[in-house]
Amino acid sequence: MNFVGGGSADQCLNSAGGSATITVTNAGVNCADVGYVEGKDSDSGPDNCAVLDSIWTLSYKTNSTGDSGSTQSVWQSGWLTSNKCTLQSYSSGTNICSAAALCTETVIRWKPGTTGPLYVGSFLLDDGSNNFRS
Repeated sequence: MNFVGGGSADQCLNSAGGSATITVTNAGVNCADVGYVEGKDSDSGPDNCAVLDSIWTLSYKTNSTGDSGSTQSVWQSGWLTSNKCTLQSYSSGTNICSAAALCTETVIRWKPGTTGPLYVGSFLLDDGSNNFRS
């Protein structure tokens, strides 16, 4: 399974992670590290990041079946409240979790001044032939 972090819709990011590949041989939670993502909430030049959302794209594609999916996430920081990541424009079954486990959230919050990890995942089901399908 191939994961690609970053896309043409990305904006206002200090760090946009990267790409990763994993081999899925068993049902269950399988993780790939796509690196560090950080939204940008201040202007530097004409980018208007003080008022625009930080947007990051993650897409995936399976090697065996060609199934694919993606999500755009909006990152917001709050120095007095909590940080927040919201999945938008996401493929069915895509969720964001605070641990490497199955979950159903599409919004996650965490304390200011701290970092993840965060897990963006898609439910994949074995179709009986070890070809995992979303």
